[in-house]
Amino acid sequence: MKIKVALHGMDKRSEERMLTIFSMNFKDQCEHVDINNADTVIYDMDDKNVNEEWSKFRAEYPDIPVIIMSKDTIDLDGVLHISKPAKLANLLTALKESSNKEIGSSLKSTANVAHALQDRDRHANKNLGTTEKFGMYYKPEMFLQDKIVKAIKKSHELKKDIFLKCWTDHWILISPFTNFLLQNINDIQIKTLGLVVLGEGPDQLSFSEHLFSNDEIMHMANTPTNKVKIVPTDQFLWDLTVKTARGRIPEGTSLDELYVLQYWPNLPHLLHIANATRISAFWIDKPQSINNVVEKLAIPVEDVLTYFSAATATGLLMPAKRKEDMLVTPEIIETDKKRHGIFKALIGKIGKNITYKKDSVVDEA
Repeated sequence: MKIKVALHGMDKRSEERMLTIFSMNFKDQCEHVDINNADTVIYDMDDKNVNEEWSKFRAEYPDIPVIIMSKDTIDLDGVLHISKPAKLANLLTALKESSNKEIGSSLKSTANVAHALQDRDRHANKNLGTTEKFGMYYKPEMFLQDKIVKAIKKSHELKKDIFLKCWTDHWILISPFTNFLLQNINDIQIKTLGLVVLGEGPDQLSFSEHLFSNDEIMHMANTPTNKVKIVPTDQFLWDLTVKTARGRIPEGTSLDELYVLQYWPNLPHLLHIANATRISAFWIDKPQSINNVVEKLAIPVEDVLTYFSAATATGLLMPAKRKEDMLVTPEIIETDKKRHGIFKALIGKIGKNITYKKDSVVDEA
């Protein structure tokens, strides 16, 4: 069911821009209606006497939920606030929160909804340490996700093992001769690694990259064998990216570029994303853009953006090729059987009781 939204206090240009967003970006999710039939109201408070305007509005419409939009923060009891210029993901989330009757009936007042949303934002702000918390885009290079993607590529180019250190006692071993990672990071720590940014501060991630040597073997040998896991590379990277993206896509991504799914993902073994099955079915059929998927499936945009980030990070989703691109036969890289045996021997050297990560679906991001 569409959210019925009224617009109030906007000039003609601002109203037209908002109507365009409803028809293009929030299609099948929101519709513009008269204020008497609305589920919620977007009230533009810029260049207005807030106290006077708000008193008049509440006297006439005492019960309708309201979202205040303004350049400066306006704190009104029981009202959500969106800073201008509004990010689409923020606005859509606020519309859902404001119009959600189930939430409204389970809480004492709409003020509780606003506080809950603000608490969530403050929690994310503390963990991420960046101003781009719930916008549409994020910078993968600020997080471990991008470091692992680049290390995997470097490992294959150099045909050498790459050792990554996270904090002081967590590590990841990447080998070009296997599709598995050797690491000592559990599911809860993956969530933390997805949230924190790279750096040296107390709330940031201390990270370093090394070509594999005897020093790294000694470091790994100090890890209890029951903490060491062998995990499929794509599974680990998918899970980490879901925790990092959280409803966003990498900065610079085009919403209109066509992508295609290379093969059906093993979803039961991957971190859960809502509507992942529907998104997979739609994207594997033929090349689609992010805008196409959001519009046709009419599902929360955050689900599509998270799926896109995880699927592109793992190479599952790739830009659609032109017909002429398919005329070139891809290069076949022969596996070095001798080097492959080194990785297997290394595992045995660390310990015989290495555990494999269980194939289970874990909690949502």
